[in-house]
Amino acid sequence: MSIPITRTSVLDLRHGAPLYRGALWPSGTGWASLGGKILGAPVVVSSGSNNLDVFGVNDGGNVQWWSWRGGAWAASQNLGGNAQMRSVLSAVSRAANRVDVFGVGKDNHVYWKSLNGSTWTPANASWTDLGGDMIDVNAVSWSSSRIDLYARDRNLGVRWRFYNGSTWSTP
Repeated sequence: MSIPITRTSVLDLRHGAPLYRGALWPSGTGWASLGGKILGAPVVVSSGSNNLDVFGVNDGGNVQWWSWRGGAWAASQNLGGNAQMRSVLSAVSRAANRVDVFGVGKDNHVYWKSLNGSTWTPANASWTDLGGDMIDVNAVSWSSSRIDLYARDRNLGVRWRFYNGSTWSTP
């Protein structure tokens, strides 16, 4: 079977069919490098129209961030990871220009960092420790003041916690 491939096609190799054809895919014949090296799969979230935020854990256990704003990639930034993050992250956008990133540290605690426009909280390389004894974490947001976290604990159980816009739930 022959499939016409254009410079804007992405293939689903399982089915041999184009997944995406459109004018916004980067031009050229190959993949564009964003620079840097990460240990696991990148996590990508859109924080608004023409905004992309890409996260990964580098070999030093710190979270690396790449951002696309209106037509160009910014240089990557090291967001730290005072807990020595594992390679699995989760990210959500609960409003325009708002991004929340979560990861599990090597101490098995869940950590959180939040971007509001251009300011990361907590600042510098710090992350908010949400505790726990977890293997991995995933997040979802269904309003500007709500984040639901789901984590797998070390006994393989599923745990849940939520943020109401100002505080985290307690067990």
